[in-house]
Amino acid sequence: MVEKIMQLNPCMWKVFQCLLIDGENTGPDALRRAESFVITNAEFDEFFRRHKDVECLVPESNEKVRALCLVGLDCYIRSNAVCESEPRFS
Repeated sequence: MVEKIMQLNPCMWKVFQCLLIDGENTGPDALRRAESFVITNAEFDEFFRRHKDVECLVPESNEKVRALCLVGLDCYIRSNAVCESEPRFS
């Protein structure tokens, strides 16, 4: 995949660590199941050590996302703000 990314030559390629959000991608009322995509912080860091030569990669760890408060759209195109894994829809 590194070859394909290098061919595309993006200025930035964000790589997100899977963040579990109760009711969204984990738990009994989840819209999807993401548990199988969860990796440890050490595994996430190791990925970036292995790919340090791919300059366009930008790490977005769970720690960073929680600190910044992720704002985006859910599958119903509702705006949401997710802080500390607690979604608030508007």
